[in-house]
Amino acid sequence: MRLMPRFLGIGAMRAGTSWFARQLAAHPAIHVPRKEIHFFDRKLERRRIPLLPSDTEARVRYGLRFASGALRGRVSGEFTPAYAILDQERIATVQAWMPTVRLLYIMRDPVERAWSQARHDYARFLSRDPTYVPRRELIAFFERPGVRRRGDYATCLENWLRFFDREQLFLTYLEDVATDPASVVRAAFRFLGVDPAAAPRSDLAMPVHRSAETPMPEWVRTYLEDALRPNERRLEAILGRRPPWAETPP
Repeated sequence: MRLMPRFLGIGAMRAGTSWFARQLAAHPAIHVPRKEIHFFDRKLERRRIPLLPSDTEARVRYGLRFASGALRGRVSGEFTPAYAILDQERIATVQAWMPTVRLLYIMRDPVERAWSQARHDYARFLSRDPTYVPRRELIAFFERPGVRRRGDYATCLENWLRFFDREQLFLTYLEDVATDPASVVRAAFRFLGVDPAAAPRSDLAMPVHRSAETPMPEWVRTYLEDALRPNERRLEAILGRRPPWAETPP
């Protein structure tokens, strides 16, 4: 019996992944046990069954999370945005375990994504409004590897495409969700091999885990554009098109 998931949502953080995971989970032929399992970034090396070889034990621990979906013949998967920035060794493990897995990656304007992460993290962990954070402190936040790397979509995709075929990767954008969410969801269902017509009607426009609206200071926008936009030429080469945030001036 196949226990390994058939798809992984790999990111990007603060780009609509909660909305995307909820839409997938609503389909009767899809099984999502819960969002953000964080297995490959946090739990891969934890041991629970020490009598088994480490790799076998890890596969069993992971696969059992999807057993109920497999028993019902459903397409199982998970959505953990942190997987986007896995190192190549961890991605190689994913490929060894699930060589035919399908990958879903949703992106948004990296400038808006970084500011959304700042709003979210400062409000959740520090109870502060980033608008009033000193400039030096906020720049240090944006320079953290876990923040900078999440908006470097080109490197994220290059790392995953070293191990998986382009045909295994579904790419979409929060900007497209904003204009035509139904088309994005239908395309994702077709990519996963389930009937789009079988999905129940849902509120496609409803935001999920949306952070408080705080206007981005102009100096932050200028700083982030200078820091993040140089990667867009590499990203355009991977996508075969300009990303939607580059097609229309902000």
